[in-house]
Amino acid sequence: MRQIRTISLENFWDGHYLEFEEIHPTPFCQDVLTPILLPTDAVVELGCGNGRDGLWIAQRCSHYVGLDLSEKAIAACKQKFQTIGIPSDKYDLQVSNFADYDFEKTTQSRLVVYSRFSLHSDTEEAENELLNRLSAYTHGPLLVLIEVRTIHDELFGIGSEVARNSFVTDHFRRFIEPEELKIKVEDNFTIDSMVVSRDLAPYETENPKVLRLIFSKEQST
Repeated sequence: MRQIRTISLENFWDGHYLEFEEIHPTPFCQDVLTPILLPTDAVVELGCGNGRDGLWIAQRCSHYVGLDLSEKAIAACKQKFQTIGIPSDKYDLQVSNFADYDFEKTTQSRLVVYSRFSLHSDTEEAENELLNRLSAYTHGPLLVLIEVRTIHDELFGIGSEVARNSFVTDHFRRFIEPEELKIKVEDNFTIDSMVVSRDLAPYETENPKVLRLIFSKEQST
């Protein structure tokens, strides 16, 4: 299953980010992350794409890490960060799968993990690995913000079904069951906010019913 995801993702997103040039931060970034982001925070963005939110975030935190499977997206990000003049020691952009990232490398006073429309682009196996890695984080307080497509999405069921709630069209999508994810998260984290609604992530003719989930963990003792 991990192989299906990998094949469908890299080629699609390489092409997508050559065409997609939106530069304004998303509503999730502006309305949800920005009000709670501290200048002392370290932020790891899972699936940074072309830097739409990353540019905004990197100018408002202590250190920013952007992860994406698309080499072309990361190359475009690096160019934009350099053009704007963000100091090179304030960010790190990596071609990487978020489920494999070592969060223990981050030691700032609070780690913020930001995932907008990336969790549904990977398998449940990757989701479980991500949650395991986050639950093992020990360097300080942890805050996680997720926005993701759900099983209530109009696109649910379209394409070839390759796993439970997972379909391939021109790329892979796994639609999240909100209550299932909530139960997983409650095992090791405190849920600070959970909203399932439309009008949170409209794009052109789409207005999907998305999940916004914020959870946290205090420093282990």
